Amino acid sequence: MICKTLYLTFSLFILIDKVTSPNPILDKLNYLKNRHRQRSKSDPTFSKITTLQEFKLEDYVPVYHVPKVPTFIMKVTWDIQELDIGTVGIYRTPGSMSTYTKLVEDYLLSHQIGDEIYSATTLASGLKLFLRKLSEPLLTFDYRGLFLEAAKLGDKETIKQLIEALPVPYRDT
Repeated sequence: MICKTLYLTFSLFILIDKVTSPNPILDKLNYLKNRHRQRSKSDPTFSKITTLQEFKLEDYVPVYHVPKVPTFIMKVTWDIQELDIGTVGIYRTPGSMSTYTKLVEDYLLSHQIGDEIYSATTLASGLKLFLRKLSEPLLTFDYRGLFLEAAKLGDKETIKQLIEALPVPYRDT
């Protein structure tokens, strides 16, 4: 009798959940968005950064420049290629945290990158930090589910169409 009552109670909770949740896809996207933000806040790298807040990619894209890629990303990737693209584990080996944090903070405050010379690992760590602090990932929350479905199906043409449908700064970056 107890098992039957528990089963009915559990079934009722599932039914209520389905009734109160009109769009499970939106619920999942909201869950993923909140989880992304919580992960960013709990990451020890970010707990030490007080002035660096989340930002929108659109705010750092040049107005009269094509492609619409932030100058930080263009300069850092260019410098990494020039310095030492052959370094094994360049994106796994962390650079100096204080240095790459200052690099990103300075860019976010002034929209300019200084002429200092950094190591390839410091630049790679700065690039990763810059991308992590975006308020929305490059494959935006609106398109995430569609990208996952297309990837599961292995449909390359749909993935290309989805990339073209992304907002311009996200697509170009």
